[in-house]
Amino acid sequence: MATHPRGLAKWFREYGEDQARERGLYKKGVPLAKRNEYIAKLANAKLETLNKTTKELREFFNGFAAERGYRLTDIRSWPLHQVRQVEKYGEYLHHLKSQPHESVRARSQKQRVSLQTFTGQNLPRQKKYVVHKSHPDEMVQMSPTGQIIITRELPEGKGVLYSEYYYFQSLLGYQPQDWDELYSATADMLPFMPEGEYFIVSSLHGEIDVPHQKRSLLRVILRYMQEYEKKEFASTIRGFKRIDNRISADEEYSNIYYRRQREKRRRKQEFDKLLKKVARATKKKRKPKRKPK
Repeated sequence: MATHPRGLAKWFREYGEDQARERGLYKKGVPLAKRNEYIAKLANAKLETLNKTTKELREFFNGFAAERGYRLTDIRSWPLHQVRQVEKYGEYLHHLKSQPHESVRARSQKQRVSLQTFTGQNLPRQKKYVVHKSHPDEMVQMSPTGQIIITRELPEGKGVLYSEYYYFQSLLGYQPQDWDELYSATADMLPFMPEGEYFIVSSLHGEIDVPHQKRSLLRVILRYMQEYEKKEFASTIRGFKRIDNRISADEEYSNIYYRRQREKRRRKQEFDKLLKKVARATKKKRKPKRKPK
């Protein structure tokens, strides 16, 4: 990939000059050394920001590695379009992470499709997704088959609240486009869904109506088909959200939550033991004091 260090250096210089001009450093009587010092400081701050942003982007996207031309030790040699790319993706990621969230990595195609449908994030080369949380204590989990499970522990050990999302695209591999396809897709997906209450989820309206029992979902879709037959509404329905807002949470999901908590505690204990072991091994032995003759 061709680089243009002179062009980029000029860009850094022009960026600093514009900022200095806004601060009035080009007015008569302002020492040249002061202006040049300010411009150099701004250029270095810009380099540090690009360095930090690129490291953060590497966690969420492929394509920002050193072998792709994004060498952090030589940012001044980057082409200008690479700087623009880092700034564009960095601004997007900063906006996503400005709300309470949890970062979730997609480990299969089904998980990737579910996360894209749930978050609306579908940028090229994205490998990790920002899942926004409505409560700081919520935890986001992914099942091997692609369902998104959001859990929250209730105070005083009363159980765990959870929501579980089932999307046509991730489970069946396609998105229904009309009412007949939606009815057939719902019938095909019901065997994958446990008993419980479900919201119908639309990309336009979010959760529709009130929760329905699993056994009544086909009747509800049929009723929507009759009421909204002439409206292009079926293609916006992405799937279903299973909920449980009972005080005594479902045992299966309680086990998932507490098992994950135990595993986190176990890993932390092992890491603390490893740190202590390393500290003991590297600690210099004190030489014994010589006894006076």
